[in-house]
Amino acid sequence: MTRINILTPQIPIRRGFNDFYPILKWENSFKKKNIKFRFYSHHLNPKLLECDVFLLDYRYYQFLAKSRYKIPGNHKYDSEFFILEVIESAKQKGCRVVLFDTGDSGGSSTSHITPFVDIHLKKQIFKDLSYYTERKSYNLMVWLPPGLKETRKLEFTPLKEKDVEKLRLGWNIGLLDYRWFPFKSFLPIGNSMILPGYYQKVRMRNPNSHKKYLLSYRGNSNKHESYDYQRNLASERLKNMRRDDILVGGKVSFSQYMKEQRDSKITLSPFGWGEICYRDFESVVNGSLLLKPKMDHLNTYPDFFKNGETYVSTNWDFSDLKEKLVEVSSNYERYISIIKNFQALFSHHQNSSRAFLEHFEKSVLS
Repeated sequence: MTRINILTPQIPIRRGFNDFYPILKWENSFKKKNIKFRFYSHHLNPKLLECDVFLLDYRYYQFLAKSRYKIPGNHKYDSEFFILEVIESAKQKGCRVVLFDTGDSGGSSTSHITPFVDIHLKKQIFKDLSYYTERKSYNLMVWLPPGLKETRKLEFTPLKEKDVEKLRLGWNIGLLDYRWFPFKSFLPIGNSMILPGYYQKVRMRNPNSHKKYLLSYRGNSNKHESYDYQRNLASERLKNMRRDDILVGGKVSFSQYMKEQRDSKITLSPFGWGEICYRDFESVVNGSLLLKPKMDHLNTYPDFFKNGETYVSTNWDFSDLKEKLVEVSSNYERYISIIKNFQALFSHHQNSSRAFLEHFEKSVLS
C-alpha cells in the first residue's frame, strides 16, 4: 500500500472546484492499485508524516504567511520558510516530498522551495525552461508586453539546472467538475452516497450554427494592470467593432453567463493570472467554439489546447481578433468539428480514471 498524505487549505468536502478533485473522484480506482490518500488541514497533526509520499499544496504555506488561513492554536507565521522544517522532518522519516504548485500560470512563485523537495508539480510548464533559470522581464506572466509590470507582489527565484529536473506536470483545471446542478460541489462523480452514479458525466450541448450571438465575453477587472491587460484589451477591441451580436461587459449571474455561452457561436477566453481559465471548459460544455490567445508556449496535462483542432488561437495582443472573427463567422460550419474534437477530448479525460492514474503514477510515484 502506497500512503499519500496531502497538506492543503482546500476543503475536501467542497470538491467541485478543488484542485484535488480528480483524486477524490477516482479514490476507489486508486485503492484498487493500493494507493491511499489522506487529507490534512494543518501541519501540526502528528499523523501528517506517517506516509510514503508527502504532497504539499503551495497555497497552504502561502496562505498562512499572508494570514489568509487559520489553523488550531495561536501560531503566527511571518514568512513561508516555516514549511522547510516540515519538509525536512518528512525527509527524515523517509517520505518522498512533492510540492504541488497550484498557481495559475506557467511561471512559479514557489521556486525558492523547489531545492528542498523531491518533485515540483505544476499545472502547466513553460516549454522554454530558461524562464525558470534566468531572471527575465516576465517570469510569471510571459505574455505581457515590454514596459508593463507584473503588479501582483510575487517573488521569483531562479532555479539551478539540477532543480529544473524536478519540474513535472501535475494536472490542470480541465479535470475539475463542470457539471451544473444544485450542490454539485458535494456530489463527486460516482462518490455520492445519496445518489450513487446519478450524475455520471458532464452533459455537453451539441454545437450548431443557429445561434443568436456571434461571440460572448464576460470579464471582470481585478484592478491589477497585469491581470487586466488581455481582458481590457479584448473588451476594448470587441466594443470598437460595435456589433449587436457580440456580448461583452462585466459580471452577470452564472445562469445568465452559461445561457449566453449556449447562445453564442464563439467564446473568447483571454489570460488573467494565468493562461488556463474555467471559461475554456465552460465553453466546450455549452457547445461554443473556444477562441483563445496562443497556447503553444506551454506543456500541460491534459493537453486540451491544440490550435486548429480543439480551439482557435489569436495573437497575445489580439491584433488579429477582427480577422479571426470574420473568418470563423463566414465559415462556421467548418469550425463545428473543432468544437466536437474538444468535447470528445474533454469527455475522455473527465471520464477516464485510467488516463489520470497513469499520469499520476508517472508524475508523482516514478
